Formats: sequence, structure tokens, C-alpha cells
Amino acid sequence: MKEFKIGGKITLEDGNIYRIVDIIREDNEKYYFCCTVEKNIKPKVLIKKEIDGKVFIKEIIDPKILQKIASQILK
Repeated sequence: MKEFKIGGKITLEDGNIYRIVDIIREDNEKYYFCCTVEKNIKPKVLIKKEIDGKVFIKEIIDPKILQKIASQILK
């Protein structure tokens, strides 16, 4: 499994590139707080899953999870 590190880049299928700003552990999961690398900076929280050797990235939109992650980032 390829490990993502702070400062690394993630390119999604739609061609958008995100830089990893922070990695947060919550409920035995790793969440990646990322921002776009181009102007009009847009933050996103992503999660990585590996299935059969393939890496899948999903955006987190659940408000409860986002609230937990936001409180971790602000600490």
C-alpha cells in the first residue's frame, strides 16, 4: 500500500490536484485534509481505501465526521 504523506499530492479522476495539508486519525481511520493547488483554494477531506491492490479515494461529506476532524485540526 502506498503511504500518503503531508505535503504530497493526490490527483483525482476528474483531474483536480490536491495537496495533503494534514493527516487526522479518527475512529481507526485516516482522513486526509487537503486543499487544491491552484487559486480559488478549496479544502476537502478525503479518505483512502485499498481494495485488491487498487487505491480508491473518496470525499467525506458527512457533517458529523467533518465536525470531529475540524475540532482535531483546530487543536
